[in-house]
Amino acid sequence: MPRCSSLLIIAVPTHGADVNAIAHTLPLQARDTLTPVGLWEIETRSSFFLRLPEHPAALCLLTASSVCLVGLALATERGLAAGVAWHRGKGAHAAAGAGCLAGAAIVLPVVWLAGDGSVVHSMMAGDAELTARPPPAVTSHWALLLTFSLVGNLYEELLFRGFLQGCLERTFLQDITDKPASGRAAAEAVAAAKTRAALASGLAFAFAHGSLATATTDCGWVLLVFCLWEGLVAGFVYARFGLIGSTVAHGGAIFLLCGAVL
Repeated sequence: MPRCSSLLIIAVPTHGADVNAIAHTLPLQARDTLTPVGLWEIETRSSFFLRLPEHPAALCLLTASSVCLVGLALATERGLAAGVAWHRGKGAHAAAGAGCLAGAAIVLPVVWLAGDGSVVHSMMAGDAELTARPPPAVTSHWALLLTFSLVGNLYEELLFRGFLQGCLERTFLQDITDKPASGRAAAEAVAAAKTRAALASGLAFAFAHGSLATATTDCGWVLLVFCLWEGLVAGFVYARFGLIGSTVAHGGAIFLLCGAVL
């Protein structure tokens, strides 16, 4: 699976990887490097929250940049773009609904931890002082914040689920085609192939955030575990409902972490 292997540069740099695949990761790395300058805030040591810029112009600029990146990726990776499953099953509305439920599932562990300061303190902060939570996002900008949360994370979902997971699915399903089966055995083989692809994309998603967790910030293993959980949930949503569902799950979770529930 040479093309899929080149896409793994998203997670782990590999000699000889495709130049386009490397280029697609650069905006993600650039975004992560902006964290220390205060464009957004991530806290995991004594609580778990995320704060995005509340200024409308900043949110609009970030949203527009994501739209441009998605368009560029679709234009330069037409072969991979043709294989993206935008929605599966009962259509786009069902995919969006499943994504909403999955987004809530992603933040449930965070809500549980945030609800008990002693748990958060002992697991995340050790002997450190508890960090006070900032005030929630400005409610007058919530519509714009939701738009950015969804559109801004579409680029990541396109790379990890639409391109990488989709490519892996086709590769694993081709292996099944080479070894014909029928009935229940065939259905189980297809399900296993989609599960393997979802697990791989979830792991790749977590690895891709390694520098953010360990180098750009000091969030450490807490952020990595959260990204792994988020990536796995989004991966299984994509396998069942497509890119619309996984994007709503990812973006919805980010929106909730920005102050809607914490």
